[in-house]
Amino acid sequence: MGIAIRNERKAQGLTLQGLAEKVGADAGNLSRIERGELGCTEVLLRKISDALATTPARLYAASTPHVSDNAAIYNSAQQSFFAKDFVNWFRSATPYIHAFGGRTFVIAFGGEIVDEKQFIALTHDLNLLASLEVRLVLVHGARPQIEARLKRDKLTPAFHNGLRVTDDAAMEAVKEANGAVRVEIEALLSMGIANSPMAGADIRVASGNFVTAKPLGVRDGVDLQHTGEVRKIDAIGIQKRLDDNAVVLLSPLGYSPTGEAFNLSLEDVAVSTAIALDADKLIFLMDSAGVQNLRGELLREMTAEKAK
Repeated sequence: MGIAIRNERKAQGLTLQGLAEKVGADAGNLSRIERGELGCTEVLLRKISDALATTPARLYAASTPHVSDNAAIYNSAQQSFFAKDFVNWFRSATPYIHAFGGRTFVIAFGGEIVDEKQFIALTHDLNLLASLEVRLVLVHGARPQIEARLKRDKLTPAFHNGLRVTDDAAMEAVKEANGAVRVEIEALLSMGIANSPMAGADIRVASGNFVTAKPLGVRDGVDLQHTGEVRKIDAIGIQKRLDDNAVVLLSPLGYSPTGEAFNLSLEDVAVSTAIALDADKLIFLMDSAGVQNLRGELLREMTAEKAK
């Protein structure tokens, strides 16, 4: 862990003293943490992650040793160093393994993350969660991709009370955009670049018609046409894929028993899926500042009672 912190700090041109000032810690203790002589508490790790504009998961992933196929280049001292670093990493990760191993996470994110190439960084975190045996269900959005295709086809987007009016032409753009996003995500999750956090990753992605939908119909005199809402989630089908150690990927599309396709909201699919699976965590990755307290500080967690 210390090596990952040091590498990230140096990559950003930040001095040890500068990092210490940002996190309110002693520079000497930070130096010992970077050398592996002192453990890093969860609270301090979060502060360091924020200061370096990264996440604890990415630092954990970067701490995982990667050994070249040509193992002969390593002498015994280097092997001992990597062994020690792995032990330190494993000890740090053990609480997370016990806490989250076998749990189900539903993670929802907008199409902006894929469109702006942020998903490459997210794949490293997902790979780490999968390695901790977390059961992952991903729900993606596709709003910017849909808007781009409507603009390309010279079609004007139509909305009513925040809901897209999806006519036949818009529905074709919705299908095309969601298909492209899904393929992009599957491709990125299939990466196995050497000497990267995805090296040796073996993530299998499962998609399917797990979402049954129904039309929203006419609202305030406006026919929303192919815009719908979730009727039912095939929880048994999803659980089977998770039991096979696959990552389940859901698009904001649903299908009716009569063979119609409906444009759904990312939030509706994610919440309905989390409820159907009795998921342990429902996580939304947003581009907003998040919920803050009266002092303007980010609230990292909140109970349902506090939210009310």
